[in-house]
Amino acid sequence: MKLWHDNKLIYYLLTHGQSHIIMTIKIAIQSNHINHFTETLVYLLSLVEEFKITLITQTDTNLLNLDTEHPWCLERLNKNQKVEIISLDTEAQNSDYLFITLSNHNFIEHKRIIKWVSGSKKIGLLSNSNYSSWKYTLKELIFNFPYWIFAKSLILQVHNNKLNPHFLIINKFFYTPSVHPQNFSSEQLRKKMFSFSKPNKFKRQFKFTFIGNKNPTERTIVLQQVRETIATFQDLNEFNEYPVKNKLHSTAEITSILWIEYGDDKGEGSRGLSPNDYIDALSESDFCISPLGWGGNWTHRTVEALARGAIPILEDASRYNIGLEDMISCILVKDNNWHEAIIRANNLDENQIYKMRCQIQKICKDHLLPEASAINLTQNLGL
Repeated sequence: MKLWHDNKLIYYLLTHGQSHIIMTIKIAIQSNHINHFTETLVYLLSLVEEFKITLITQTDTNLLNLDTEHPWCLERLNKNQKVEIISLDTEAQNSDYLFITLSNHNFIEHKRIIKWVSGSKKIGLLSNSNYSSWKYTLKELIFNFPYWIFAKSLILQVHNNKLNPHFLIINKFFYTPSVHPQNFSSEQLRKKMFSFSKPNKFKRQFKFTFIGNKNPTERTIVLQQVRETIATFQDLNEFNEYPVKNKLHSTAEITSILWIEYGDDKGEGSRGLSPNDYIDALSESDFCISPLGWGGNWTHRTVEALARGAIPILEDASRYNIGLEDMISCILVKDNNWHEAIIRANNLDENQIYKMRCQIQKICKDHLLPEASAINLTQNLGL
């Protein structure tokens, strides 16, 4: 953010009247296959007035039939007037900062990327890898050797573990995407997701909520354990739709849960809720069951719950890098004991839940609001 503040100083010293001078910083991001991680980074960087963002990617989505995220990410980013989207075949441009997504680039792609590298002042890397094995780590190094030796920064979307080969890069940090990108691209959903009001002590409609895909298998096992624990509670109301029809009156003696899962092999059953109903349901929940996603990574559900004041119950708070603490802003599952975590959450009284919700709102304002996320990101990158 130093450069950002320097620009403001230049404006103060060199302008007068209604004049307005902005020093443009050109940032290029190369990614063959856009996922939610890349899309969120592009969106947040586009919020900074001084930045001009160019996304270098595969614009012909017909060639990406095996990629489930790229077409939808590209469609949303195409609506962002601050982002120029071009193909790697396009003539290379000069940039102040070029971020290259580490992947298995072929020889032709290397030749084209090198042209962008030669016209860039600084090089950064984006890593999607779990670094789960030495074989994968070595493969990444071989395919991306021309870039990582010159990189000034590295953005990781998973844990920086011992197999991470980028130990020579000093400026590296772990960034987890915030809410689902559809809640960024839609102004209406963005306002609804991040509209904060002062927390209150009123009892919410649902004690526990899970809305989402029951897969992968690891998550299915967790959800079954949670269901078995919740089933032991007395006077239980379970709802499998939202908004709830024939809503029963909630009392201090009755535990209500909202449980909407999908993802069976036959493709039958519910496909979840509309974005509007999903946000409303989280706003009516005390606790959100939030097991890890595919590949053991983060899940949008955790931060979406936080944004709506629902306390996430999760295995690993450090994956979100926003200062979550057990019994302060989340319920941490210890030693994979979901039964103990659910019981502990259920035993909290309204005053304890209220205090946690107040702490959660502070985290949201400091880390999850798009503007706050953009500032934190640019600070970490040294832009």
